[in-house]
Amino acid sequence: MNIPYNVSTQGPRLQNREKTDLFDIVIAYCIVLTPIFGFILRKGAGMNVQFFFNFVFFVGSVFILIRGYQKQRVYFPVYLLFYLFFTLYTILVNLLYTDLVVEQGLLKYLYSNQFITSFLGLFVAENIRLSIPWLKRMIKIMIGVVLIAGLTSVIQFFEPTFLVNMTNMEAVEASIAQYGDRKWSIYTWTKYVDIGFSFLSYVSIIFSVGMLFGKRQYWLVFLGFLVSLLNGSRWVMVNAIIISLQDFLATKNRFSQFLKYSAYLVVALVLVYFSLMGIGVNLNQLIFDRIFEESAGTRLVALEVFQDQFPKNPILGTGGVYTQETINLIAGRSSQIHVGYLALFYLYGIVGGIFYLAFIFSILRKTFSVGKATGYWGTYYSFLGLALANVTLVTFAAFYHGLLMAIIFHKFFEKNYRTFQQAPAPKARKVPEKIKNFG
Repeated sequence: MNIPYNVSTQGPRLQNREKTDLFDIVIAYCIVLTPIFGFILRKGAGMNVQFFFNFVFFVGSVFILIRGYQKQRVYFPVYLLFYLFFTLYTILVNLLYTDLVVEQGLLKYLYSNQFITSFLGLFVAENIRLSIPWLKRMIKIMIGVVLIAGLTSVIQFFEPTFLVNMTNMEAVEASIAQYGDRKWSIYTWTKYVDIGFSFLSYVSIIFSVGMLFGKRQYWLVFLGFLVSLLNGSRWVMVNAIIISLQDFLATKNRFSQFLKYSAYLVVALVLVYFSLMGIGVNLNQLIFDRIFEESAGTRLVALEVFQDQFPKNPILGTGGVYTQETINLIAGRSSQIHVGYLALFYLYGIVGGIFYLAFIFSILRKTFSVGKATGYWGTYYSFLGLALANVTLVTFAAFYHGLLMAIIFHKFFEKNYRTFQQAPAPKARKVPEKIKNFG
């Protein structure tokens, strides 16, 4: 299978330890340890971790361009081009239709713009190349982060403020008002939604790499379900289910795999059930008050408001802000247009919506192609979670450290996809000698 992207045309030549630049190692460590940086920066300097990474990614992008000029190699895939168009478009409509730039000042506006951070982060991750030993170190760190996040979620059931960022009470109160009393694990120091994107992306990457090399780590599925249930957000639960389906969807023998998957899924759910009951979680309340809560009606409000307001600014949108008329319509019924794709077209119009959807389609197509060729699906399912989350959630940024780590791992498999193609199907895979030490 030919992959129409930036892949090596020199055969199954793999990276070795000497080919990993110090710059790549430092950036990778910064990304994988984002929760720790978030805690230290907020506690020590009162700084939002996004501001730190704005600087890191800007300097990193300059370095990559200089290095790329010297080596005549800079990776800039199609999906990144679409996200650049989307980012520039949002800045343009902000300038034309809103006072955001005037109110914040140009420098602060650009520095705090989450779309700029996301674009720079994706560009940097796309140009990071780690050798097998360094990727293995990243996996060990991610396993540690996943375990800490799981333990923290359990402790927060008994002590809700444990490891919760209380330095900004307005943010805490806004989170409770929007999401309810959820268990956000270690991710209040970065972004609340990192629990559904970064935590589950780590789970997806580790599980997929293990599955590829015959080491199916089903405890990750258990932990993903446990943390998502304790959090109680529907979109997080859906992402956990999607990621757990990797083993089933990656095989050609669907019937036998269905029986096997059903068995381990039942075991995982039973373990989660008794684990939650054991620590005192009221599962009936969790199911009926969270999964079937009345807030689901806000999606109907979103559709109603969208149908009324979208035709007034269909092409360019409202400039990325809610008009006073829209605010009056949703007052007392919702905090926003609570369906991501409806909000996308309302805020940024058909033009902005097309740019963003082109980005989503392009990155899913790219990661799907590599997944089909190599058997590594971790990155595909990570970004599929972002695409599905916007059915209920509203987030168009991609600055989530789990997604950036997913890109870094994707680049290794993309670069070496021919080597993986030489191996048999995953179930009977005999790992090529050159990559044997990866698993």
